[in-house]
Amino acid sequence: MQISRIARLVAVALGVFVSATRVSELSAQTTINPPFDTSPEAVAARAAVYGVPGRADLTGVNTPLTAGTKIDFFGDFITWLNGYVSNIQTAINTGPGTTGKGIVCINHGDDGAGVLQVLNGDPGTTHGYGGTTAKSFAATIALDRPDIAVVFIGVNDVWWRGTSAVTFQQALHEIVTQGSSAGVTMVLATLAVNGEKPDGSNPNDAQYDQFAQITRDVASATGTTLVDLRTAYVDYEMNNNKYQLQRNGTAAFQASGILTYDGIHPTILGNNLLANLISEGIYRAIVPEPSSLHLWALASLTLLRPLALRRRL
Repeated sequence: MQISRIARLVAVALGVFVSATRVSELSAQTTINPPFDTSPEAVAARAAVYGVPGRADLTGVNTPLTAGTKIDFFGDFITWLNGYVSNIQTAINTGPGTTGKGIVCINHGDDGAGVLQVLNGDPGTTHGYGGTTAKSFAATIALDRPDIAVVFIGVNDVWWRGTSAVTFQQALHEIVTQGSSAGVTMVLATLAVNGEKPDGSNPNDAQYDQFAQITRDVASATGTTLVDLRTAYVDYEMNNNKYQLQRNGTAAFQASGILTYDGIHPTILGNNLLANLISEGIYRAIVPEPSSLHLWALASLTLLRPLALRRRL
C-alpha cells in the first residue's frame, strides 16, 4: 500500500515536471523571433505578393482570353504532374467569361527537365507528359501554334543537372526569342524552391536565388512578362512557416509540408498557389500594365478636368 502511494506521488511529480517543461518550451517558442520583419505592415506586404486572384482575373466576365486560345506550358516534373495546369484548365472551363469558349491548356512538362531539355527537346526518353518524347521548343510551338507559352524551369538545373549560369541564361533567352519570333506571347516563371525554410538556410539557396535572378533579368531584357514564383513562395513561407523551438534548444522552420510535400513538388495548397500566380502572369501578359506615358496622360486629363468645369461656370 505504501509503495503504491509512493509510486503515485512519483508519477504526479513527473507529470508536473513534464508539464512545466512543456510550458517553458512553449513560452520560449513564443518569444523566439524569426530573422526577418514580422510587423503587420511587412506581413501584409508579403501577402499582397502571393495573394493574387489570378484564376478569377483570367476567367472572369472581363477575361482577356478569346475563343479558341491555346496556352502551352513548358517545365519539369512540377508541370508534368499536371496539378497547377489542370487547376487553370478547370478554372477556364467553369469561369463566367471563359466557359464554352474552347480555350485549352496543353501540358508539355518533361519529367526531370532542365532548360536545355525545354530548348532542345529530350530525345531518347519518354519523359514528356503522357509518356511522350519531348520535342524542341521550336518544333512544339510550330506544331501547336499556341497563342501563349509559359516556361517554368530551373530547379533541376541547380539541383542535379549542373547547368552553368551562363548556359541557363543563354538557353532561356533563346527560348523567349524563338517564341516571340513565332508570334507567341511569352510568360517566364522563376524557379520556386527546393526546401521551404524562408531564411536562406535550405541547401543551395544562394544558387537558386542566382538562377531566379537570371530569369528576372532575361524577362526584363526581352520585355517578357515575369511570374516571380521564388519571391512569392518565400514571402508565403515567411508568413506561414512558423519558427519553432526544437528539442535541442535551437529554433528552425519546416523544410517541407506546407507548399510542397518534399521541399520541391507541390501540395494541393502549392498547386493552387501556382495556378493563381501563373494565371495572373498570363493575364498581365495579355493586358499589360499602363505605360508611364499612358499614366501621365491620364493624370493630365484628371488635372485639366476641374479647369474645364470652371470655364463652363
